[in-house]
Amino acid sequence: MRRTIKVGFWIVVSACALSGPRTAAQSTPASSTSAFFYQTVNPAQSTVRAGATSDGSTVRTYDSDLVNALVRETSTGYGDPVFSRLENGRWAMTAWTRPDDSRGDGLMYFEADCPAVDAGQVRVFTASSAAGCRPQNPSMAKSSQVFAVDGSNYIFTMSRGEIYLTRLTSPTTTAADLSSICVRSTAVNSIHDLARGDAARVVSRSDVGGLLLSDVAIARRKEGTWVLFFKGISSASGCAQGSICELCSRSIYRMLSLDLIHWSSLETVVAQASVPDAVTYPDGSTWLYYQNFAKACAANDVRLADRAAISGVYELPGGTLSQPIDVKFSNEAFETNTSLHYPTNGNPIALPDETSYAALNACLGRSPR
Repeated sequence: MRRTIKVGFWIVVSACALSGPRTAAQSTPASSTSAFFYQTVNPAQSTVRAGATSDGSTVRTYDSDLVNALVRETSTGYGDPVFSRLENGRWAMTAWTRPDDSRGDGLMYFEADCPAVDAGQVRVFTASSAAGCRPQNPSMAKSSQVFAVDGSNYIFTMSRGEIYLTRLTSPTTTAADLSSICVRSTAVNSIHDLARGDAARVVSRSDVGGLLLSDVAIARRKEGTWVLFFKGISSASGCAQGSICELCSRSIYRMLSLDLIHWSSLETVVAQASVPDAVTYPDGSTWLYYQNFAKACAANDVRLADRAAISGVYELPGGTLSQPIDVKFSNEAFETNTSLHYPTNGNPIALPDETSYAALNACLGRSPR
Protein backbone atom coordinates (compact mmCIF):
# COMPACT_ATOMS: atom_id res chain seq x y z
CA MET A 1 0.00 0.00 0.00
CA ARG A 2 3.02 2.23 -0.10
CA ARG A 3 5.39 3.93 -2.35
CA THR A 4 8.34 5.90 -1.09
CA ILE A 5 6.09 8.88 -0.60
CA LYS A 6 3.69 7.35 1.87
CA VAL A 7 5.68 7.10 5.12
CA GLY A 8 5.32 4.46 7.63
CA PHE A 9 7.71 1.91 6.28
CA TRP A 10 9.55 -0.73 8.23
CA ILE A 11 11.82 0.76 10.84
CA VAL A 12 12.91 0.68 14.41
CA VAL A 13 11.88 3.62 16.43
CA SER A 14 13.74 6.35 18.11
CA ALA A 15 13.17 9.07 20.55
CA CYS A 16 11.43 12.25 21.27
CA ALA A 17 11.11 15.98 21.05
CA LEU A 18 9.50 18.94 22.61
CA SER A 19 6.95 21.52 21.78
CA GLY A 20 4.25 23.91 22.85
CA PRO A 21 2.36 25.72 20.11
CA ARG A 22 0.55 28.94 19.29
CA THR A 23 -3.19 29.31 19.42
CA ALA A 24 -5.22 31.90 17.58
CA ALA A 25 -5.03 34.18 20.61
CA GLN A 26 -1.30 33.78 21.11
CA SER A 27 1.44 35.69 19.33
CA THR A 28 4.21 34.12 21.37
CA PRO A 29 4.93 30.43 21.94
CA ALA A 30 3.61 28.60 24.96
CA SER A 31 6.21 28.12 27.67
CA SER A 32 5.82 24.36 28.18
CA THR A 33 7.67 21.74 26.18
CA SER A 34 6.34 18.72 24.30
CA ALA A 35 7.74 15.83 22.26
CA PHE A 36 7.76 15.39 18.48
CA PHE A 37 8.87 12.27 16.60
CA TYR A 38 9.27 12.10 12.83
CA GLN A 39 10.24 9.46 10.31
CA THR A 40 13.00 9.69 7.73
CA VAL A 41 12.50 7.94 4.40
CA ASN A 42 15.41 6.43 2.49
CA PRO A 43 15.57 3.84 -0.32
CA ALA A 44 17.17 1.20 1.89
CA GLN A 45 15.91 2.04 5.35
CA SER A 46 13.83 4.41 7.42
CA THR A 47 14.27 5.61 10.97
CA VAL A 48 12.33 7.51 13.59
CA ARG A 49 14.14 10.55 14.94
CA ALA A 50 13.32 13.13 17.55
CA GLY A 51 13.55 16.84 18.22
CA ALA A 52 12.09 19.68 20.27
CA THR A 53 9.87 22.63 19.49
CA SER A 54 8.67 25.67 21.37
CA ASP A 55 6.04 26.77 18.87
CA GLY A 56 4.61 23.58 17.37
CA SER A 57 6.40 24.12 14.06
CA THR A 58 10.17 24.62 14.54
CA VAL A 59 11.77 21.40 15.74
CA ARG A 60 15.20 21.33 17.35
CA THR A 61 16.60 17.87 16.71
CA TYR A 62 18.68 15.41 18.66
CA ASP A 63 20.73 14.93 15.48
CA SER A 64 21.04 11.17 15.81
CA ASP A 65 19.11 7.95 15.41
CA LEU A 66 18.38 6.55 18.82
CA VAL A 67 17.77 3.03 17.55
CA ASN A 68 19.27 1.28 14.52
CA ALA A 69 17.00 1.23 11.49
CA LEU A 70 15.72 -1.90 9.81
CA VAL A 71 15.49 -2.36 6.07
CA ARG A 72 11.89 -1.60 5.32
CA GLU A 73 11.35 -4.56 2.97
CA THR A 74 12.02 -7.06 5.76
CA SER A 75 9.03 -8.83 7.24
CA THR A 76 10.22 -8.00 10.76
CA GLY A 77 10.15 -4.24 10.33
CA TYR A 78 7.78 -1.75 11.93
CA GLY A 79 4.75 -0.41 10.07
CA ASP A 80 4.04 3.25 10.86
CA PRO A 81 5.50 3.29 14.38
CA VAL A 82 3.76 5.68 16.76
CA PHE A 83 5.15 6.80 20.13
CA SER A 84 2.98 7.63 23.12
CA ARG A 85 3.70 8.90 26.60
CA LEU A 86 1.64 7.03 29.17
CA GLU A 87 0.08 8.61 32.26
CA ASN A 88 2.63 6.85 34.49
CA GLY A 89 5.48 8.53 32.61
CA ARG A 90 6.55 5.44 30.66
CA TRP A 91 6.78 5.36 26.88
CA ALA A 92 5.00 3.06 24.45
CA MET A 93 5.55 2.32 20.77
CA THR A 94 2.86 0.78 18.58
CA ALA A 95 3.04 -0.33 14.94
CA TRP A 96 1.47 -2.82 12.57
CA THR A 97 3.05 -5.96 11.13
CA ARG A 98 3.01 -7.57 7.73
CA PRO A 99 1.14 -10.85 7.16
CA ASP A 100 4.46 -12.68 6.67
CA ASP A 101 5.97 -11.39 9.91
CA SER A 102 7.25 -14.32 11.96
CA ARG A 103 6.03 -12.58 15.11
CA GLY A 104 2.44 -12.65 13.87
CA ASP A 105 -0.01 -10.46 11.98
CA GLY A 106 -1.24 -7.82 14.41
CA LEU A 107 -0.54 -4.82 16.62
CA MET A 108 3.06 -4.34 17.79
CA TYR A 109 3.57 -3.04 21.30
CA PHE A 110 6.65 -1.98 23.24
CA GLU A 111 6.79 -0.19 26.58
CA ALA A 112 9.74 1.11 28.59
CA ASP A 113 10.97 3.95 30.77
CA CYS A 114 12.77 5.47 27.77
CA PRO A 115 11.53 5.83 24.18
CA ALA A 116 14.20 3.59 22.65
CA VAL A 117 12.97 0.27 21.33
CA ASP A 118 14.55 -3.03 22.31
CA ALA A 119 13.52 -5.31 19.44
CA GLY A 120 13.71 -8.35 21.70
CA GLN A 121 11.04 -6.88 23.98
CA VAL A 122 8.49 -5.99 21.28
CA ARG A 123 5.19 -7.85 21.60
CA VAL A 124 2.71 -8.55 18.80
CA PHE A 125 -0.96 -8.80 19.72
CA THR A 126 -2.59 -11.03 17.12
CA ALA A 127 -6.29 -11.74 16.63
CA SER A 128 -7.93 -13.84 19.32
CA SER A 129 -9.68 -17.03 18.20
CA ALA A 130 -12.05 -17.03 21.17
CA ALA A 131 -15.80 -17.20 20.66
CA GLY A 132 -17.28 -13.86 19.65
CA CYS A 133 -14.01 -12.61 18.13
CA ARG A 134 -13.52 -11.92 14.44
CA PRO A 135 -10.51 -13.63 12.79
CA GLN A 136 -8.97 -10.40 11.50
CA ASN A 137 -5.78 -8.43 12.07
CA PRO A 138 -6.50 -5.85 14.80
CA SER A 139 -4.21 -3.24 13.20
CA MET A 140 -3.61 -2.69 9.47
CA ALA A 141 -2.38 0.93 9.28
CA LYS A 142 -1.01 3.73 11.45
CA SER A 143 -2.68 3.71 14.87
CA SER A 144 -3.52 6.59 17.15
CA GLN A 145 -1.40 7.31 20.17
CA VAL A 146 -2.22 5.37 23.32
CA PHE A 147 -4.41 7.44 25.67
CA ALA A 148 -5.93 7.00 29.11
CA VAL A 149 -9.51 7.14 30.39
CA ASP A 150 -10.33 6.44 34.04
CA GLY A 151 -7.01 4.70 34.63
CA SER A 152 -7.16 2.39 31.58
CA ASN A 153 -5.20 2.75 28.34
CA TYR A 154 -6.86 2.65 24.92
CA ILE A 155 -5.85 2.94 21.27
CA PHE A 156 -7.62 3.42 17.93
CA THR A 157 -6.66 1.27 14.96
CA MET A 158 -7.91 0.58 11.46
CA SER A 159 -8.81 -2.95 10.41
CA ARG A 160 -10.39 -3.90 7.08
CA GLY A 161 -11.33 -0.33 6.31
CA GLU A 162 -13.09 0.33 9.61
CA ILE A 163 -11.95 1.95 12.87
CA TYR A 164 -11.73 0.09 16.15
CA LEU A 165 -11.25 1.18 19.77
CA THR A 166 -9.09 -1.25 21.76
CA ARG A 167 -8.68 -1.41 25.52
CA LEU A 168 -5.07 -2.29 26.38
CA THR A 169 -5.03 -2.11 30.19
CA SER A 170 -7.15 -1.81 33.30
CA PRO A 171 -6.33 0.28 36.38
CA THR A 172 -4.62 -2.78 37.93
CA THR A 173 -3.05 -4.46 34.87
CA THR A 174 -0.61 -3.57 32.10
CA ALA A 175 -0.43 -4.45 28.42
CA ALA A 176 2.69 -6.54 28.99
CA ASP A 177 0.85 -9.82 29.47
CA LEU A 178 -1.61 -9.45 26.58
CA SER A 179 -1.08 -12.01 23.84
CA SER A 180 -4.03 -11.32 21.58
CA ILE A 181 -6.85 -8.89 20.86
CA CYS A 182 -10.47 -9.88 20.48
CA VAL A 183 -11.88 -7.99 17.51
CA ARG A 184 -15.45 -8.17 18.75
CA SER A 185 -18.22 -9.28 16.43
CA THR A 186 -20.72 -7.24 18.47
CA ALA A 187 -20.86 -3.52 19.23
CA VAL A 188 -20.60 -1.88 22.64
CA ASN A 189 -22.54 1.04 24.07
CA SER A 190 -19.85 2.22 26.47
CA ILE A 191 -16.09 1.94 26.85
CA HIS A 192 -16.87 0.19 30.13
CA ASP A 193 -18.29 -2.69 28.08
CA LEU A 194 -14.79 -3.36 26.72
CA ALA A 195 -12.78 -5.97 28.57
CA ARG A 196 -9.02 -5.61 28.51
CA GLY A 197 -7.86 -6.90 25.14
CA ASP A 198 -11.20 -6.16 23.43
CA ALA A 199 -11.50 -4.12 20.23
CA ALA A 200 -14.89 -2.71 19.24
CA ARG A 201 -15.80 -1.18 15.89
CA VAL A 202 -16.76 2.48 16.30
CA VAL A 203 -16.64 3.74 12.68
CA SER A 204 -18.03 1.36 10.06
CA ARG A 205 -18.11 1.51 6.28
CA SER A 206 -21.72 2.63 6.42
CA ASP A 207 -20.67 5.66 8.51
CA VAL A 208 -18.28 6.95 5.82
CA GLY A 209 -20.02 6.13 2.56
CA GLY A 210 -17.61 4.97 -0.10
CA LEU A 211 -14.42 5.94 1.69
CA LEU A 212 -11.51 3.60 2.22
CA LEU A 213 -10.01 4.40 5.63
CA SER A 214 -6.52 3.90 7.01
CA ASP A 215 -4.34 6.04 9.32
CA VAL A 216 -5.94 7.17 12.60
CA ALA A 217 -5.26 9.93 15.18
CA ILE A 218 -6.99 11.04 18.38
CA ALA A 219 -6.93 14.14 20.59
CA ARG A 220 -9.12 15.53 23.35
CA ARG A 221 -10.06 19.17 23.39
CA LYS A 222 -9.60 21.13 26.59
CA GLU A 223 -13.38 21.15 27.18
CA GLY A 224 -13.53 17.35 26.93
CA THR A 225 -14.67 16.57 23.38
CA TRP A 226 -12.77 13.77 21.67
CA VAL A 227 -11.56 14.52 18.14
CA LEU A 228 -10.92 11.58 15.81
CA PHE A 229 -8.95 12.21 12.63
CA PHE A 230 -8.35 9.64 9.91
CA LYS A 231 -7.19 9.37 6.32
CA GLY A 232 -9.67 8.39 3.66
CA ILE A 233 -9.87 8.01 -0.10
CA SER A 234 -12.91 7.28 -2.25
CA SER A 235 -13.18 3.63 -3.26
CA ALA A 236 -14.39 4.91 -6.64
CA SER A 237 -11.33 7.10 -7.31
CA GLY A 238 -9.93 4.67 -9.88
CA CYS A 239 -6.40 5.96 -9.22
CA ALA A 240 -3.32 3.74 -9.41
CA GLN A 241 -1.60 3.25 -6.04
CA GLY A 242 1.15 5.85 -5.50
CA SER A 243 0.15 7.93 -8.54
CA ILE A 244 -0.36 11.69 -8.35
CA CYS A 245 -4.06 10.98 -8.84
CA GLU A 246 -4.14 8.71 -5.80
CA LEU A 247 -2.07 11.01 -3.60
CA CYS A 248 -4.25 13.99 -4.43
CA SER A 249 -7.40 12.00 -3.70
CA ARG A 250 -6.38 11.45 -0.08
CA SER A 251 -8.01 13.64 2.56
CA ILE A 252 -8.11 13.91 6.34
CA TYR A 253 -11.53 13.61 7.96
CA ARG A 254 -12.83 14.43 11.43
CA MET A 255 -15.49 13.08 13.78
CA LEU A 256 -16.37 14.22 17.31
CA SER A 257 -17.52 12.31 20.38
CA LEU A 258 -18.14 12.70 24.10
CA ASP A 259 -17.90 8.98 24.94
CA LEU A 260 -15.48 7.50 22.30
CA ILE A 261 -18.20 5.15 21.05
CA HIS A 262 -20.82 7.36 19.39
CA TRP A 263 -19.44 9.78 16.79
CA SER A 264 -20.71 12.79 14.88
CA SER A 265 -21.13 12.87 11.13
CA LEU A 266 -18.07 12.79 8.93
CA GLU A 267 -16.49 16.05 7.82
CA THR A 268 -13.54 16.75 5.55
CA VAL A 269 -10.94 19.00 7.20
CA VAL A 270 -7.84 18.81 4.95
CA ALA A 271 -7.66 17.72 1.31
CA GLN A 272 -4.62 16.30 -0.50
CA ALA A 273 -3.18 15.04 2.77
CA SER A 274 -2.09 11.85 4.50
CA VAL A 275 -0.76 10.34 7.76
CA PRO A 276 -2.60 12.37 10.43
CA ASP A 277 -1.56 12.68 14.04
CA ALA A 278 -2.99 14.99 16.67
CA VAL A 279 -2.30 16.51 20.05
CA THR A 280 -3.78 18.95 22.54
CA TYR A 281 -0.86 20.94 23.88
CA PRO A 282 -0.65 22.20 27.47
CA ASP A 283 -1.80 25.65 26.32
CA GLY A 284 -5.15 24.07 25.36
CA SER A 285 -4.77 24.21 21.58
CA THR A 286 -5.64 21.10 19.55
CA TRP A 287 -3.36 20.52 16.56
CA LEU A 288 -3.56 18.21 13.57
CA TYR A 289 -0.35 17.27 11.74
CA TYR A 290 -0.28 15.61 8.33
CA GLN A 291 1.79 15.02 5.19
CA ASN A 292 0.85 17.83 2.82
CA PHE A 293 0.65 16.98 -0.90
CA ALA A 294 -0.80 20.36 -1.96
CA LYS A 295 2.30 21.54 -3.87
CA ALA A 296 2.69 18.24 -5.72
CA CYS A 297 -1.00 18.28 -6.62
CA ALA A 298 -0.88 21.89 -7.82
CA ALA A 299 2.05 21.00 -10.10
CA ASN A 300 0.56 17.63 -11.06
CA ASP A 301 4.02 16.17 -10.41
CA VAL A 302 4.34 13.01 -8.34
CA ARG A 303 8.08 13.61 -7.91
CA LEU A 304 7.34 16.60 -5.69
CA ALA A 305 5.54 14.30 -3.28
CA ASP A 306 8.92 13.08 -2.07
CA ARG A 307 9.43 16.58 -0.68
CA ALA A 308 5.93 16.92 0.80
CA ALA A 309 6.05 18.87 4.05
CA ILE A 310 4.72 17.85 7.42
CA SER A 311 2.17 20.59 8.05
CA GLY A 312 0.33 21.52 11.21
CA VAL A 313 -3.01 23.25 11.71
CA TYR A 314 -4.77 24.11 14.96
CA GLU A 315 -8.45 24.37 15.71
CA LEU A 316 -9.95 27.82 15.90
CA PRO A 317 -13.18 28.67 17.76
CA GLY A 318 -16.05 26.77 16.20
CA GLY A 319 -13.77 23.98 14.98
CA THR A 320 -12.44 25.64 11.84
CA LEU A 321 -8.73 25.18 11.23
CA SER A 322 -5.89 27.67 10.97
CA GLN A 323 -3.82 28.10 7.85
CA PRO A 324 -1.23 25.30 7.60
CA ILE A 325 2.22 25.85 9.09
CA ASP A 326 5.04 23.72 7.68
CA VAL A 327 7.20 22.02 10.31
CA LYS A 328 10.94 22.71 9.99
CA PHE A 329 13.75 20.62 11.48
CA SER A 330 17.08 22.05 12.55
CA ASN A 331 20.40 20.39 11.69
CA GLU A 332 18.81 17.91 9.26
CA ALA A 333 20.32 17.34 5.81
CA PHE A 334 16.91 16.85 4.21
CA GLU A 335 16.07 20.51 4.86
CA THR A 336 18.66 21.72 2.33
CA ASN A 337 19.47 18.63 0.24
CA THR A 338 16.52 18.37 -2.12
CA SER A 339 17.67 14.98 -3.38
CA LEU A 340 16.65 13.51 -0.01
CA HIS A 341 13.10 12.47 0.81
CA TYR A 342 11.46 14.82 3.30
CA PRO A 343 10.40 13.18 6.59
CA THR A 344 6.88 11.99 7.30
CA ASN A 345 4.73 10.73 10.16
CA GLY A 346 4.85 13.75 12.42
CA ASN A 347 4.17 12.39 15.92
CA PRO A 348 3.62 15.17 18.51
CA ILE A 349 3.45 14.29 22.20
CA ALA A 350 2.45 16.79 24.87
CA LEU A 351 4.60 16.68 27.98
CA PRO A 352 2.77 17.73 31.15
CA ASP A 353 5.52 19.91 32.62
CA GLU A 354 9.17 20.88 32.45
CA THR A 355 10.06 18.11 34.90
CA SER A 356 8.92 15.52 32.38
CA TYR A 357 11.02 17.24 29.72
CA ALA A 358 14.08 17.14 31.98
CA ALA A 359 13.43 13.46 32.66
CA LEU A 360 13.25 12.79 28.95
CA ASN A 361 16.58 14.48 28.29
CA ALA A 362 18.15 12.60 31.18
CA CYS A 363 16.75 9.37 29.80
CA LEU A 364 18.22 10.06 26.35
CA GLY A 365 21.46 11.43 27.71
CA ARG A 366 21.36 14.51 25.51
CA SER A 367 19.46 17.70 24.67
CA PRO A 368 18.10 18.69 21.26
CA ARG A 369 19.79 21.41 19.18
